Amino acid sequence: MMAIARGLITLWILLGVNLAVNAQSMEAALADAAKAPDVRVVIDISGSMKSNDPENLRRPALELLVKLFPEQAKAGVWTFGQWVNMLVKHGQVDDKWRDNAILAAQKINSVALHTNIPLALEKAAMDLTKLDPNYATHMILLTDGMVDVSKSKQENLAARDKIINEILPKLRDAGITIHTVALSKNADSELMERLAVETNGLTAVAETAEELMAVFLQAFDAAAPAEQLPLEGNRFMVDSSIEEFTALIFKKPGSDPAILVAPDNKRSTEAKHDSDTSWFSDKNYELITVKSPYEGEWQLAADLEPGSRVTIVSNLSLVVSRLPASMFVGTDSELSVLLQEQGKTIMDPNLLSLVDVEVNIKRRDDEQSWQLSLSDNGAPNNGLFSRELAMLAEAGVYDISVRADGKSFQREQKQTIAVRETFDIRQLTSDDMPPNHSVSLFAQNPAIDTEGSTVLAKVKSPDGSTALKAVKVIKDRTWQLDLVGVEQSGSYWVNFEATGQYKTGGRFDYASDVIEIVHTVPGSPLLAAPEPVVEPEPEPEPEPVKPETPVVDQQPPAEQGLSMADILLYVGIALGNIITIALGYFAYKMVMGADKSEVLGQSDDIEPEATAEQESPSEPEPAVEPESEPEPEPEPQASPEPDTGDMDLDLGEPADLEEAPADAAEPEPAAEEAGIEVDLESEIELDDEDLEDLADVDDILDLPDEAIDIEPDKK
Repeated sequence: MMAIARGLITLWILLGVNLAVNAQSMEAALADAAKAPDVRVVIDISGSMKSNDPENLRRPALELLVKLFPEQAKAGVWTFGQWVNMLVKHGQVDDKWRDNAILAAQKINSVALHTNIPLALEKAAMDLTKLDPNYATHMILLTDGMVDVSKSKQENLAARDKIINEILPKLRDAGITIHTVALSKNADSELMERLAVETNGLTAVAETAEELMAVFLQAFDAAAPAEQLPLEGNRFMVDSSIEEFTALIFKKPGSDPAILVAPDNKRSTEAKHDSDTSWFSDKNYELITVKSPYEGEWQLAADLEPGSRVTIVSNLSLVVSRLPASMFVGTDSELSVLLQEQGKTIMDPNLLSLVDVEVNIKRRDDEQSWQLSLSDNGAPNNGLFSRELAMLAEAGVYDISVRADGKSFQREQKQTIAVRETFDIRQLTSDDMPPNHSVSLFAQNPAIDTEGSTVLAKVKSPDGSTALKAVKVIKDRTWQLDLVGVEQSGSYWVNFEATGQYKTGGRFDYASDVIEIVHTVPGSPLLAAPEPVVEPEPEPEPEPVKPETPVVDQQPPAEQGLSMADILLYVGIALGNIITIALGYFAYKMVMGADKSEVLGQSDDIEPEATAEQESPSEPEPAVEPESEPEPEPEPQASPEPDTGDMDLDLGEPADLEEAPADAAEPEPAAEEAGIEVDLESEIELDDEDLEDLADVDDILDLPDEAIDIEPDKK
C-alpha cells in the first residue's frame, strides 16, 4: 500500500509540474503578444521599380502604415539600392514622428542602380546587440528583384550566401521576425521565403502594384496586430470602455464616399464631421478616427471591400497568444486567450461566465472553415481560455479570428498563419545533352539537426528496377541526389525518406511525395515506367473454417494436384480404417467360428459384384462418398482434420510415409502388423454390414487421380 501511495504522489507531482510548465509557456506566449511592436520598414528603390511600380504605390502604402502605427510603438523606415538611406529615423511613434514619416514618404522613387539587400538588412538591424526586450521587433522587407550588388555574378552569389549564412542566423537568434513582400515574380522568391520562414514571419507576393496595399497591410498586421471590434453588416458595437476607434474602409472603385452613422443617427462625412473626428480620404481607402465615441451601435454607410476593419483603444482588452506566422506540420498549435482590464487579467468567474469566446478558422487553399468554442467548459479559474487547433496539422494558409462577446462588449483579434511541410524538394536539370539531374531535399525547419539526420532516396528507373541510395549532405539542412551519366531515356521516379532529430532533442520521420524526372538521351528509346504506388497493406488471412459440401461440377484444376500433406492424410485414414476393420473382423471370427455352417448359409446372399470388389482392391474406382458424390481436393488453407476420436492408431514417423512410392495406393496388410496370422486362401463369409465397411475402405483407398501424379519439386 505504501508503494502505491508513493506512486500516486509521484504521479500527482509530475502532473502538477507538467501543468505548471504548460501554464508558464502559455503565460510567456501571452506576454509576448502583449509587447509593443518595433517595426523597421525596408523599401527597395532600385531602377526596376519603374516598371513594377509605375504609379509609385509604395508611397500611399507606407502612408497608411504610418497612420496605423499604435502610439506605444517604435518604428523606422529605410530605402535601399546600391546604398542604404534612413528615410525616417527609428524612434517612438507619436504625432511628430507620423508627420515626418508622411513627408519623407514623398521621397520614395526608383532611381538606384543596384539591389543591395544584405546591406539593407544590416542597416535596419543596427542595434542588433541591444534590442529592447520590452518590444517585439519586426522587419518588413519590400523588393522586386534579386540580390544585385555589382556586375559580377560571383559577387552577387557571394552576397546572397552572406545573407543566408551570416546575416539571417544573427537576426533569427536575436529574435527579429522578418516579413517579406515580393513586388513581381522576378524577386528571389526562394530567398524571400527563407528569410520569413526561418524567423517565423510571413511571405507574400504582390503580382501587381494594385495588390501592394493589401499585401503590405497583411505584413503590417502580422508585425503590429491591433485589437478590433467585430464588423457585421457594416455595423459595430462601441462600449463605455472604448476611448477611441479607427475605421479603415476599403471602398469598391467608383462607389460613393463613406458616411459614418452614430448611435443617435447623426451622420458624418469627410466634408462635415465633429472636432473629435479625423477623416482622411484616398482613392483606395478612407480612414476615420473618433475619440471618446458614444456608446452604442455605429454604422458605416459604404460599399465595403474585404480588409475593412475597426480598431480600438480601450482599457478592456482581448489578449490572444500569437502563433508563429510560419509554422511546420506537427508544431504545437495551442491557442490561449484572456481578457485584461487596465492591464490586469480578469479572473472573476461571474464575469467570465458571461463571456463567449469563439474561434473561426478558414483555410485559404480550399476555403474549408471551422468554428470552435473556448468557453464550453465554463469560466476558467485562472482566466485563461485555451484549445489546441488540430486542423493546423495540415499544410496551408489559415486566417484565424478570435472573438469575445461579453454581452455588453465585443472584441476581436485576427492573425494569419502559414503551415508548411518540414522539407522542401527542388529539382535542377542541366542544359547538357544528355542532361544531368539533381534533386535536393531542404529542411525548411531551422530546428532540424543536420548531423543527426539521415536521408535515403528510392529511385525507380524506366525499366521498372528500383534502387535505394544514400543521399549526401551538401550544406546545412540540405541533401542532394545526383543523377549523372544516365543512359536510358524515360521517366525516373524519386522519393525521399528521412529520419533524424531536432536540435531540441525530439525525433522525426519523414517520407516525401514521389517526383518524376524525365530524362532524354539521343538515340535511346523513351521508356515510361508506371509511377510507383504505395502498396496496400495485405488483408489478414481468414480463419480456417469447415468446408461446405462441394457442388459436383466444381472440380479443382487438374494441374494443381495434391500436396504431400494431403497424400499423407489420405494414407493415414486408409491405414487406420484397415486396421480397425481387420481387428473387428477377426474378433467376429473368433466369436462366431464355432458355427461355420451357419455362416456359410448366410453367405449365399452375397452379390457377385460385392465379392469382386473385395477380391480386387488394387484397382480403385473414382472416389465416391456414400451419397454417390465425388470428394474434391480440400482447399489448402482449410483442410479438415480427420476424425480420430474412435481410433487408436500409430501411423509411424512422417518421414517413413513420405518415402513411400507415390503410386503405392495399397498398404501392407494391417493384420500382419497386429501379429495375427491369416489364411488368405480360406473362404471368408461376410454379412451385409461387413460389406458396407469394406465399401468404405474402398472409398478411402480410391484417391483422386491427382493424388498419383505429384511433381518431384513439391513437398
